[in-house]
Amino acid sequence: MSIELLHILGKRDNYFRFFKYIKTDVLPKEVLTIVKDLEDYYKVIEKDIDWGEFSSWFCLVKHSTYKPDQLDTYQNIFLKLEEYEDTPVAESIVEKLIMSEFKVDTKHVHLDPNHFTTFAFVSLMLDGERDFVFNRGADAQLTVEEVAAIDLTETHIIHFGSATAFLDGPLNAAYYFLLESAKNQGKTISSDPNYRHLLFGDKQESFIKQSWIYLKQAHFTKLSDEEAMLITGKTTLEAAAADLLANIPGVFTITLGKDGTLLGLHGKTYIIPSIQIKPTDTTGAGDAFVGAVLYQLDDASLNPAELGFEDWNKIIQNANKAGARTCEYMGAMEAFMTLKNATNQFHAR
Repeated sequence: MSIELLHILGKRDNYFRFFKYIKTDVLPKEVLTIVKDLEDYYKVIEKDIDWGEFSSWFCLVKHSTYKPDQLDTYQNIFLKLEEYEDTPVAESIVEKLIMSEFKVDTKHVHLDPNHFTTFAFVSLMLDGERDFVFNRGADAQLTVEEVAAIDLTETHIIHFGSATAFLDGPLNAAYYFLLESAKNQGKTISSDPNYRHLLFGDKQESFIKQSWIYLKQAHFTKLSDEEAMLITGKTTLEAAAADLLANIPGVFTITLGKDGTLLGLHGKTYIIPSIQIKPTDTTGAGDAFVGAVLYQLDDASLNPAELGFEDWNKIIQNANKAGARTCEYMGAMEAFMTLKNATNQFHAR
């Protein structure tokens, strides 16, 4: 990934937007040197990087005292950067990661030739928790017309889990249109607000207001403890859970990390414990949890409202395991590859 990182930072705007979020202590020595030298170069050259020109400056000006074998190492890196070709990210994801590895039906995926794929740059803290920086692109452009063209006849569950749908752009209207379509067609509605503070900034109130609309329509809702307190305006988990019990009709869960999950069901709350793991990276844990819940509901064509505690206890126990196991791997994709081989465990009955 080092070449890809340097390629991204070769765009001047990207460098000054993302440099402060880079965890420099995990970079190879040569890559770290180049990353730091890019700052000096950009002070003189106010344009995107030409790696041939940068190579000359680096070797002849910045590091003229380096030994030949040292310079050879860097020149090999610069040669790779010169030869690097942008692979359309969306096509790469769809063709390589999803279709060949995960067998996900991509018939409703839209490839936008005019906008880049939205990126989430994830940095890890020592405890495996994450911080996000977003570079938003094509997802904002999804339209009502494109969503209206989707045939929902064979679909049992519609999940609303976008981190960006409550922001400005055509996607916002498309999201609301899909919610109304799901309601009118009697679909099971699932919701995960997916709050990211760097996305919303001073628009937090808009996020809260829109979240309530979906929470009140959803048959199943997944929240983090942070989201539960933010959306309800309460300062304790207990108060937030009580507020949710009083104001939303569906089943809800509040994930509590290593402490498991709080389940809100039929006017009561329950704590469903998780399994003990040594976390490496929590990226994708929430998605794995939701995916495991929805897999079980869809696999058995279960109606969330008709299930009692015994059923939900089994569902959440499995979902807790899926979320926890995801944290044992670096990155969500590797973890999901492992989890997909264990899906025969996920049955509510």
